[in-house]
Amino acid sequence: MSASPGQSPVERRVQEIWEQLLNVAPVGAHDSLVELGADPALLAQGLETIRAAFGLLAEGLPVSEIGTRPTVAAMSRLIEDNAQPPSALVVCLQPRGKERPLFLIHAGGGYVFFYRALAARLAPDRPVFALRAEASDDGLGHPFHRFGSMEEVAARYLALVMSVQPDGPYSLGGGSFGGTVAFEMARQLRAQGQRCDPVLLFSAFVRNDANPEAAASGIVGVGPAPLRHRVKSHLSHASTLPAGDAVRYVSEKIRSNKSEVLGLLRGVGGGLRDASSRAHDIVRRRGRTNGEPVPPDLMYRCAANLKTGNRLLSMYTPSSYDGPIVLFRAMADKDPVPHWSGLATGGMSVHDMPGGHLTMLEEPGVGATAALVRRYLAT
Repeated sequence: MSASPGQSPVERRVQEIWEQLLNVAPVGAHDSLVELGADPALLAQGLETIRAAFGLLAEGLPVSEIGTRPTVAAMSRLIEDNAQPPSALVVCLQPRGKERPLFLIHAGGGYVFFYRALAARLAPDRPVFALRAEASDDGLGHPFHRFGSMEEVAARYLALVMSVQPDGPYSLGGGSFGGTVAFEMARQLRAQGQRCDPVLLFSAFVRNDANPEAAASGIVGVGPAPLRHRVKSHLSHASTLPAGDAVRYVSEKIRSNKSEVLGLLRGVGGGLRDASSRAHDIVRRRGRTNGEPVPPDLMYRCAANLKTGNRLLSMYTPSSYDGPIVLFRAMADKDPVPHWSGLATGGMSVHDMPGGHLTMLEEPGVGATAALVRRYLAT
């Protein structure tokens, strides 16, 4: 394939992908991929290949925005647009519809474009907005890294939501870290006497030290709970067991955490990895692509936001919420159910979704996710 004059590196790579999949060359930037032989199954395969090639820049590519006449140029434009954050903190992902808007909170990386496919699937009935993390160069006075608690984040984001929708009821949700923020926002809304639809939690985790299973396993991106917290939780649980069972339970926990216990006895604080190191590892993996590299400034912002998010998650001890929550559990991911058990007195609905962490928000599986979202927001 020879590059066309003025063709961007992104467009060249997308063109190469489609020429390989279609076994056609050349594929022009504005040629209809459907007319060249791309049926729905091949389009889905193409989107998966593009996501692998471009990493986080290609997350949330919606079939509907590519249109009934998908082209290399249309797909490339969506990818290139993700390299720069939108100017607004409350990003309108889908403006159409007369139903109450859905507000989705950014995940740990701070960006929101991975929600686009879900937003497109909720058209034309429900508007969708997403809240991104504020950066220092936004100059608005509340950069994400300065937040001291999850409660502060939730209060700030509620003010942003109410700037768009002054009166309730409210519809909130979020993926991963964003789900935990949405949960705390819903708690604060109920404390203010406001009504909130079921909170939508997509692969979201929270530190729940009241549940021994959750306390022992920690939360995604943060690592296990500190050993002292887990010891306290396990001893509390053991105190409810018969004597023989309690001894066996504690002995098993010591055996399964032997290296950390020995480390503690030697005075070297356990074997936990630093959360910021984990955050950088995650970003490096997602930024390592087979196409054009993720821009360094975007990588840096994501890494910094993940570090802040991990810090806030590790400090957050949630109180119970008197409304319902809906937990979308990724079947190939760690089980979040123990982390939320007992926190929603209004009930918890759990749905198993194919794939790994947040794959449920990508085409084609997002269709099933959107159908469930419509169902719960209609109640």
